[in-house]
Amino acid sequence: MRPSTDPELGNLQLVIFDEYEASETAPSPPAGPEAAEAHAELEATRERLRAVVEQYETSQEELRAGNEELQSVNEELRSTLEELETSKEELQSMNEELQAANQENRHKVEELSQLTGDLQNLMAATEIATLFLDRELRILRVTPRTRELFNIRASDRGRPFTELRHRLGYDQLEQDALRVLEKLAPIEREIQCETGDWYLTRINPYRSSSDQIQGVVLTFVEITRLKNAELAARDSEEKFRALVTASAQIVWTTDAEGNVVEDSPSWRAFTGQSFKQFRRSGGAGAVHPDDREAAMKKWRDSLASKTPFEAEFRIRHVSGQWRWTHARAVPLRDDAGKLRGWVGMNADVTERKTTELAQREAEAALREASRRKDEFLAMLGHELRNPLAPLRNAMAIFDKRLPPDPELRRIRDISERQVLHLTRLVDELLDVARISSGRLQLKTKRVDLRDLINAAVTNRDSVIKGRGHELTLALTPQPIDVEGDEVRLVQIVSNLLDNAAKYTPEHGRIRVALRQEGHHAILSVADNGIGLAPEALTSVFDVFARVEPSGENPVSGLGLGLTLVRRLVELHGGAVEAHSEGLGKGAEFVVRLPLATADAPHASLAAAFSEPGPIPPRRILLVDDNRDAIYSLKLLLEMEGHSVFKALDGQSALETAAREAPEVVVLDIGLPDMNGYELARRLRGLAATSKAVLVAATGFGQQQDRARSAEAGIDYHLVKPLDMNSLRRILGKTRRLTER
Repeated sequence: MRPSTDPELGNLQLVIFDEYEASETAPSPPAGPEAAEAHAELEATRERLRAVVEQYETSQEELRAGNEELQSVNEELRSTLEELETSKEELQSMNEELQAANQENRHKVEELSQLTGDLQNLMAATEIATLFLDRELRILRVTPRTRELFNIRASDRGRPFTELRHRLGYDQLEQDALRVLEKLAPIEREIQCETGDWYLTRINPYRSSSDQIQGVVLTFVEITRLKNAELAARDSEEKFRALVTASAQIVWTTDAEGNVVEDSPSWRAFTGQSFKQFRRSGGAGAVHPDDREAAMKKWRDSLASKTPFEAEFRIRHVSGQWRWTHARAVPLRDDAGKLRGWVGMNADVTERKTTELAQREAEAALREASRRKDEFLAMLGHELRNPLAPLRNAMAIFDKRLPPDPELRRIRDISERQVLHLTRLVDELLDVARISSGRLQLKTKRVDLRDLINAAVTNRDSVIKGRGHELTLALTPQPIDVEGDEVRLVQIVSNLLDNAAKYTPEHGRIRVALRQEGHHAILSVADNGIGLAPEALTSVFDVFARVEPSGENPVSGLGLGLTLVRRLVELHGGAVEAHSEGLGKGAEFVVRLPLATADAPHASLAAAFSEPGPIPPRRILLVDDNRDAIYSLKLLLEMEGHSVFKALDGQSALETAAREAPEVVVLDIGLPDMNGYELARRLRGLAATSKAVLVAATGFGQQQDRARSAEAGIDYHLVKPLDMNSLRRILGKTRRLTER
């Protein structure tokens, strides 16, 4: 027996048994019973030891197998641990890569934020108005400058831009944006806005990074200075051409420093100086001593600033007289813009200077006379229109109250025609005065002449049918568009129809034709009336010119209708002619108007000449010191279902307005205690009428009167006698205006 040397067995003792061959001599068992018992016990012990050894060997085998299994598990654990270490390293590597990617993304986000900020600052610094729209033309983004043009707020994002008002004179902006979306081709236009500034408008497709069309981008670049420079350059070119054309006057040239280097025969012929004298003094020796210093100072200033020179001074003529001349010189530049000389001209203006003082005095007298004439016409129009207002209102009331008696209806129709005739006479008289003084302004838009003719025929239908005429229309099936003021163009056709109806005996024939000829629209109004003598074909358009039919009663009128036709046609860039084969053979008036350009804005006549639709009851305050006018208008409006209050002066109007809170105030301008402009301002200051619709109803209808109404906060300016359809259209729009 000895201790085990295997560390895995711990503190176990190893018992070793030696075996002997059977042949070997074994010790003989001791004799005796005790020895036999001891020998038997020894044998038993040996057997137990042999079993223990066998069990030990079995345990050793099991321990060895277990040890091998543990070693195998250990190897597997070691392999798993190595795999975990490898996975850990891979995870650490992936984490480092993710951190690097995150850092890179953070840098990219910072760079993108910086780029976004730079782009926003760049767009703000360039002051270019830019509008980004999606495919439905809804607002995506705008630059600060855009808000000035479109009045856009931050809350308008996602709103259709067509709902916004803008200051651009660009009525087809929406159509162009839709065309870009459809054709994917940019559109560029030069647009002038309401303030007079010019903008270069570009509309481009809005492409995403994947080249998808997501909408349109509108940019508005202000080019006012460039446009003004272009106009200035054109003006300079025209002046230079005029200078060359006028070279029969005194023409001279110098080098870039202002020194005379070339002979000027026209200068020598006018002044009597030799070329040597002219070259030595530069012409200053011929200038009057009193004018010399001022003229030379201007010349030196022009040389220093390299800008055109212009002055008036006296030069000694070869005859010894001092003659006034107007001198002008312009710089000559090469292709690189470098100054290479000057060319100048002196024009003899002695006669003009001699008569200038008298002309100034005459012009002052004419201005004063024109001012008095304007005041007289304004007062005349006011005084003539005031009594027409209650008459026209009364006709409208009769129309609603008269019983169905044909004779009474005929009398009412006669009265209405005479009121309308007198109104037209007043309007024609004032229109001729406005055109003569250059104060008539056209509101031009693109309009189809066929619609215009139909509107005029509707207006004059009662006049034509009243005389039993047969009217024939020969209009082209395709539209014929012109650019003009639709109201004035309707007036042209109406006056021609009036003229044909008046100068054609009853039951005559009138024919209106429209055709296109080249780049012009040709409108003709022909009749089979009394005709024109050859000498009257041109004079018939003169002011107050009248053709009296022989053997008949004189035709009513002031002789202004055809005068207005000619002047209105000329204001539209057209011409009108009269044709007739002679007296008794009828007449034809032919109007030639230029066709509209492709980019002219369209206009609709429906709003101007259509009947108003249903109108809900309104609260209306009438202010007028004419008792007949206010009574008749109040009665007429009440018959149409409105609640109407009246006031005869400004103070009572303010009290009534504060008490009744009207939606609409119809006020006269000429009131006894305060004028209508002052009343309008005070009404705007009242809480009850701060948002009410203010309508001026007055006999003052000139342009300055309308401007004063607008300045006082008046929404509409109507001229007496009131056109009830115009007032009804205003009443129909009242809700929208009061909610604004």
